[in-house]
Amino acid sequence: MAIPDFKEILDSLPEKPLRSRLEPYRELVLEMRRRGRPFREIVHVLDEKCGVHVVASTVYDFVKSARARERDHEPNVVEKPRQDAARLKKGPVHDELDDRIAALKARKTQSRTAPERFQFVSGEPLRLASKRDRKS
Repeated sequence: MAIPDFKEILDSLPEKPLRSRLEPYRELVLEMRRRGRPFREIVHVLDEKCGVHVVASTVYDFVKSARARERDHEPNVVEKPRQDAARLKKGPVHDELDDRIAALKARKTQSRTAPERFQFVSGEPLRLASKRDRKS
């Protein structure tokens, strides 16, 4: 049995119709989001200018999926490696800050124990400690 030609099969399939009624307005919606327009305003514009009645959550979902599709279709972009914090430091001020931070981390903290409010003696009921016992 011969291996089918996948490209030929894909080319022979009919084009799938658009699933979202916002797809024809994709560029408008995405550009309005790029310009910082809120979803409610986009809904208002679509209703007034385009006659498309949708709610803000529909526009939000559409934008989210449209951006995901754009990312999926972009050529693989190699992300820049994160720069070390050490490479970003400039000047003696940062060195002084590093020294102070290191000194603070190395310093032992003094823990204060809360005064015991109860006195426990095995075999006896739990009793409140007297003020004299709490001070010591």
